[in-house]
Amino acid sequence: MYASFWKRLLAYCLDLIVVWLIFFVLESVFYRIRGIYAQYLLNQGASIEDLNHVIYFDISKNVALILILIICWLYFALMESSGRQATWGKKWVGLIVVNERYERLRFGKASKRFWSKMLSSLILCMGYIMVFFTQYRQSLHDKIAKTYVVNPKQLQEYLAARDASLDAGMQSVKAVKAL
Repeated sequence: MYASFWKRLLAYCLDLIVVWLIFFVLESVFYRIRGIYAQYLLNQGASIEDLNHVIYFDISKNVALILILIICWLYFALMESSGRQATWGKKWVGLIVVNERYERLRFGKASKRFWSKMLSSLILCMGYIMVFFTQYRQSLHDKIAKTYVVNPKQLQEYLAARDASLDAGMQSVKAVKAL
């Protein structure tokens, strides 16, 4: 039921492709808008020298890193807290993210899970390697956020079996109380 390290890694690699595509689309839009603005200024009579600040204006590396971080946060937190319960990469691999009650995450918990990934990345990514050694295949950020990455079909089977045993137990309690 709990996702293996390799499935999770594949899903993460697919997600990185999606996030980079989103970033490159936004970057292309930015450059297109900059070009339209420069053309507008030229049409208004600005000289090439006056356009240097527009032509040479570029997203600095720091701004780009902050934008990528915000895009990643929103992508992971919004997707994992949505009704899909998974990013595109996780969905393609057949995984979802759930809370400790095996329910959909709220945005706050999904955000906590995302920001905790920074801790998982420290010291040679040992927080991610924990998946190999924990009972429920949780990484450090899953333990911090109290989440699990699971196969949805196996989860449904587990929940159905659990509910059936709870119902059987309740029937036994009712039978004992009736005596």
